Amino acid sequence: MSDFVNSNLPLWILLLPLCGFAFNGIVYPLLSRGVSKTSHLISGGVATLAMLASFFFAFSGFRELAAGSGALHTTVYQWVAMSDFSVGLNLQLDRLSSIMALIITGIGSLIHLYSIGYMSHEKGAARFFAYLNLFCFAMLILVLSDNLLFVFFGWEGVGLCSYLLISYWYGDAANADAARKAFLVNRVGDFGFVLAMCMLYAKFGTLAFSQLLAQITPEHATYLTGVAVLLFFAATGKSAQFPLYVWLPDAMAGPTPVSALIHAATMVTAGVYLFARLHFVFELAPAVMTVVAWVGALTALIGGTIALAQNDIKKVLAYSTVSQLGFMFLATGVGAYHAAVFHLMTHAFFKALLFLGAGSVIHACDGEQDMRKMGGLRKALPITHATMLIGSLAIMGVPLFSGFFSKDEILFMAEAMPRGSMGLFAAGSLAAFLTAIYTIRMLRMTFWGEARSGIHGHESPWVMTLPLVVLAVLATFGGFLGVPHELAHAVGLPTHLLGEWLTPVVPVAALDLHAAPISEGMVSVIATALSVIGIFLGLAMFKKTFTLPSAALGKLLEGKYFVDEIYTSLFVRPLYWMGDLIARTLEGRLMQNLGNWMGVGSSWSGDRLRALQGGDLQIFALILLAGLSLIVAISLFWTNV
Repeated sequence: MSDFVNSNLPLWILLLPLCGFAFNGIVYPLLSRGVSKTSHLISGGVATLAMLASFFFAFSGFRELAAGSGALHTTVYQWVAMSDFSVGLNLQLDRLSSIMALIITGIGSLIHLYSIGYMSHEKGAARFFAYLNLFCFAMLILVLSDNLLFVFFGWEGVGLCSYLLISYWYGDAANADAARKAFLVNRVGDFGFVLAMCMLYAKFGTLAFSQLLAQITPEHATYLTGVAVLLFFAATGKSAQFPLYVWLPDAMAGPTPVSALIHAATMVTAGVYLFARLHFVFELAPAVMTVVAWVGALTALIGGTIALAQNDIKKVLAYSTVSQLGFMFLATGVGAYHAAVFHLMTHAFFKALLFLGAGSVIHACDGEQDMRKMGGLRKALPITHATMLIGSLAIMGVPLFSGFFSKDEILFMAEAMPRGSMGLFAAGSLAAFLTAIYTIRMLRMTFWGEARSGIHGHESPWVMTLPLVVLAVLATFGGFLGVPHELAHAVGLPTHLLGEWLTPVVPVAALDLHAAPISEGMVSVIATALSVIGIFLGLAMFKKTFTLPSAALGKLLEGKYFVDEIYTSLFVRPLYWMGDLIARTLEGRLMQNLGNWMGVGSSWSGDRLRALQGGDLQIFALILLAGLSLIVAISLFWTNV
């Protein structure tokens, strides 16, 4: 199989969302004489068709790769071309980027279709769909670029689009604040990305993945440890890991389709993609990867515990996302990149389903998000209830649903891989146990029991329920792409199709299945038992009340460990104080008086210079002599240097 095959498919995958953005962001508003006069049907239809066409080309590229073709490659343009440095927008569709492109365009198409119904009451929906298309364009640049510089352009592009989408309803101060928070926290992490690129280029003279792979050897391990730390710092911000996870829950201020697209299926998984793509860098920094695994485990526990006490349906799912991202980083930390990408895929299915289902509930309840005011919606929203139940079974890891396969594989790798440990396995198992409890609490508060506060709701239109049904099918059967070895051999199914697909790009770490402390099958039994116990415990705990038995614990978790308050005290208030001090000092004392000082100085210097222009020939000769002497002195000094 050849390494690269020239093809325009990656370019078409990338350009079609950009065309949708150009239509909705420029052409359609001009034709309609203002964005406020645009129709959600036209703008949403064009945006959705652009994504569907992009998905068609992504699937065509996938088929070519499956037929044995090498990575599909195209050069869009050469940005910089010098003797010692060249970089351009070179697109590469290989086995890893093809999976990411299918997720982005496939899930993106469903979310765009759903948004036509969800945004039907909004004026000027073309702006919303333009932002969605632009986000998908930036995310595709991130996963299709063959060099780190343009990956960074996509990395920053999704950050910008996230800011625009979170603050879509910018008239509400809380939405604007949430967007600024997401933007600033991500910039903190992105500083590490920039420094890592500088270090890689300074050492290897290139930022292209293929050239880095060819040059990097174990001799560079010490140097690459610093690079790995910086890239991990960048991924911590983008993928909402501790301690930079605080932006993600607040980002729920945007429209619900935004939460599904950006904060469940695509943007937040960019850090996981970066680890898989640069695995050859991270594998030479084992100490860093151990830290990554433990940070992932800690994040999974933090997100899972906080979700237990949240009453906003989107906040529950937001902290659930934080927890599931922690699982992915746990997998990458121990070197199980295939398992991380597998969970990335299944998470895209069931979490996009849960977010869109939550949006359907909110839409049916006229914008209400507080689950304490819901209840009894199962009969009024039968399709939404059934699909969200499937998504819940998947995230809880109930056998044969997608989350069962990907989550159990991560738990097995956590104790079986050389960098794994029983501590990581225990932390992951506890996080999985918590997942079942808070998910059952969400279902009981929303759909089961008696109606509260007079909210009855109504089923969403087909344009919203159809994506739910499709995602429910994916959440049910998507896990069969990664059937574990023991189960596959027992029932005669293919073993981990996704892992075999990714192996040419992301090699599998050596692992002796028989040497693991706990066998693969026993891990599945333990994980399933924990999920079942969590389900029944959740049903028992939240039968009559939805608060935790311990009031103090409930207050701590409902307050999200008061991390935001700590950050406010340590960083936000001191920065505000410093900014106020600088403003009062520079503006109040310096800048306001600068004009007066310049005027007085000009007058004083003018008086002195005027005395030199009195017509005295001796003074003119003296000035001429001084000038010539200065020129000679400078010339002599420059010559000696």
